Amino acid sequence: MDDRDNAFELNYEAIGHRIRIARKEEKLTQETLAEKMDISVAHVSGMENGNTGIGIQTLVKASNVLHVSVDWLLHDNLEGYTINFETEIRNILNGCSDDQKKILLVLLKNNRKALDELAEEE
Repeated sequence: MDDRDNAFELNYEAIGHRIRIARKEEKLTQETLAEKMDISVAHVSGMENGNTGIGIQTLVKASNVLHVSVDWLLHDNLEGYTINFETEIRNILNGCSDDQKKILLVLLKNNRKALDELAEEE
């Protein structure tokens, strides 16, 4: 059996999807992301479509530029991954205006209250 048969393969399509989500949340175009990462627009497009492999240096650059963690980008590739809720919330809030943050806070408090009330009924 060839060692390559046991090699772990990354799901580049899932990573690319997360890069696209983060890029849009940061309100960046592919061109701007490419410039900030010092790579070509074609490379960004290929990453987002899952057609281009992503090396560790590129993954870290994307993480830094997009203000998301590497584990968030790799989430769909990790076995037994548990969500870091604080990081996820921080990522959501990152691109929000102060007004949007206030609205999200009210929604979160109301939803928490509703969940507590449902739990009391059970």
